[in-house]
Amino acid sequence: MTQSAPYKLDNSQTPYGTSFLGRSERLPNVVPGITYIFPVLWYNPSGAFSLDPDPDPLHIITQIIARKKCRSMLTAEILTRFKEIIYRAGELVLSATYDDSPRHNVDQLGVEAKGGSVNFVTRYDKAVQELLEEELSAVLPGATFLAEEAEENEQPAGSAAGSGYVFVIDPIDGTTNFIKDYRLSTISVGLLKDGVQLWGAVLQPYTGEYFHALKGNGAYLGDRRIFAGNATLDRSLIVFGTSPYYRETLGRKSMNAAAELLMRCTDLRRSGSAAYDLCTLAAGRADGFFELTLSPWDYAAGGLILTEAGGIITDIDAKPLPIRSGVTSSVVAGGKNNYSDILAIVKAALDDEPVQ
Repeated sequence: MTQSAPYKLDNSQTPYGTSFLGRSERLPNVVPGITYIFPVLWYNPSGAFSLDPDPDPLHIITQIIARKKCRSMLTAEILTRFKEIIYRAGELVLSATYDDSPRHNVDQLGVEAKGGSVNFVTRYDKAVQELLEEELSAVLPGATFLAEEAEENEQPAGSAAGSGYVFVIDPIDGTTNFIKDYRLSTISVGLLKDGVQLWGAVLQPYTGEYFHALKGNGAYLGDRRIFAGNATLDRSLIVFGTSPYYRETLGRKSMNAAAELLMRCTDLRRSGSAAYDLCTLAAGRADGFFELTLSPWDYAAGGLILTEAGGIITDIDAKPLPIRSGVTSSVVAGGKNNYSDILAIVKAALDDEPVQ
């Protein structure tokens, strides 16, 4: 039967501070000439202040500059429209019907293989992407798209996201979960401007959780500011992906890395949605993540959300993640107290070297 949505659209103002709405500035009170030693208090529309656990002065200045730039690019009205569109896409995901017959579900969902034995697409993936592209284009005319289910992406293969606005979309991240009615899939939408990540949102439609971030303005779950954790590896909950589309070459390496991490961390989890995993790090629910191969639409939105929450995310060589058509990347993420350890373990597993 059709699932009803567990959430309602909330058209209240964005949680990025009233400065974003074009009114008075709400910025950290940094006094020239005085050494800055106190944590930053960030204002949100609920009237509360949230604590920035890492008040680095350079970070503060960077956020101030980014806020001013983002304010001139995107308005609160535009971000609200983005949210409404993504929620409508979530309603479409929830409209899928299932019964007790796996064969019927395959037919009902329009499941097709798209390369490899475990890489699937459904008619809902295609419908969600079509909805997002059509409605987001109406909000930002002229924007181009880098999307998972596009037959031919508008960005040339191997090229970086070009000038202007580019949406990076995964209509259903966790398609196998969706086919199985596992109820853990996400809709991921990132936005770049002139090749720079600007905004990102990830919706978990089954719970109604809406993670989002605007560059320089922090990360949010709904209207609540979220922060990545600072656990050491031995106190970390690690989430990971198995790169199932490349399991012949990366499957054992993935499991070797997971096994080594298991012996050094608190425990492991596997959700089936990389976008959701990165958001769990941003919210402090998990502490580290790795997957040996992902596509830009898997990490474009979640990566920005995690970074804005104070986390660290790179490829296995500690380089920034590429957002280019036809390009995949390893992904390693964590906090300031465990990232280096996670990176070393995963890199050693990929290189078939003993972990020191």
